[in-house]
Amino acid sequence: MNFFSFKKEAKQGVNSTTIVFIILGIVIFIGIVFTFFFSNAIDRFVYSIKTDPVTSSVHSESTVYINDLKYFLDWQSDDSQKHLSSFVDAVKLTIPKTAAINIYDKDSILIWTDLNVLNGDIGKKHETDDVLETIKGGQLVKSVDSDILKEFNSQNLLEIYTPVYISGNNEKIGVVEVYFDTSDIVSFIRRLYVFVWGTILGSLIIIFWLLRYSFGKQNKKIKDYSFNLEQKVSDRTKELQGKIEELERFHELTVDREYKMIELKKELEELKNKINV
Repeated sequence: MNFFSFKKEAKQGVNSTTIVFIILGIVIFIGIVFTFFFSNAIDRFVYSIKTDPVTSSVHSESTVYINDLKYFLDWQSDDSQKHLSSFVDAVKLTIPKTAAINIYDKDSILIWTDLNVLNGDIGKKHETDDVLETIKGGQLVKSVDSDILKEFNSQNLLEIYTPVYISGNNEKIGVVEVYFDTSDIVSFIRRLYVFVWGTILGSLIIIFWLLRYSFGKQNKKIKDYSFNLEQKVSDRTKELQGKIEELERFHELTVDREYKMIELKKELEELKNKINV
C-alpha cells in the first residue's frame, strides 16, 4: 500500500468520525431543546396533580363548616372562630401536607391564621391583591415569602388561594390561603429529571456506539474494496507492463531483421556488380 492510498484511508476514517459526531451533536441538541421545552409543562402537570386536591378539599370542607356569610361578617364571635378552627382541622386532616392556613373575608381582611408571624395581622387588610385576584379569577398559586419560609425552616412551600362560596350559589364570601408543603413534589420532579436526563444520556451513548459501529463497518468495507481495487489495478498494470516489454522486444527483433535484410541486399548488389565486371 502506497502513501497516497494510506492517506486516502485516513481521510475516510476522519470523515466517518466527523459524521458520527455531527449526528451525535444534532441528537444532543434535540434532546436538550426537548427537555427544556417540556420541563415547564412537566412542572405544571405535576404541581396541578398535587395542588388540585387542596382546592377540592377546601371546597368540600367549607360547605360543611363555613358555608354561611355570618362566619365571615361576625368572624370575631366564639361560634365563628369555632367553625373556622374546625374547618382548618378538617382540611389539615384531609391534606396532611398542609403547613398552615389563613382565612380572609372578601375584603381581604385576615380573620383566621395559625401562623405566629401573622398573629398580629388578624383583623387587618391583606397588603397584596392576591385575595381580590382569587375572588375575581379563582384558584391562585404563588411562592411563599421568605419570612414564612423561615418560620417553617423549609424552602418547599406554596401558597394556594381558593375562594369560599355560599352553599347553594356561586357567591364568593371569602378566600382560604393554604401553605402547602411541596417537598415530595420537588423530590419527585428531581427524580423525574434524573430519569429523563439519564434516559437521554443512555440513548446518546447507544446512538453513538451504533453510529460508530455502522460507520466503522462501512469504512472497513470501503477500505477492503479500495484495497482489492488497488490490487486489481496493480495486477493489471503488471500485466500491461509485461505485454509492453514483450512488444518492445518484438519491435527490436523486427527492426534488427530489417537492418540485416537491407545489409544483405547491399551485399547482393555488390556481388552482382563484381560478376558483371
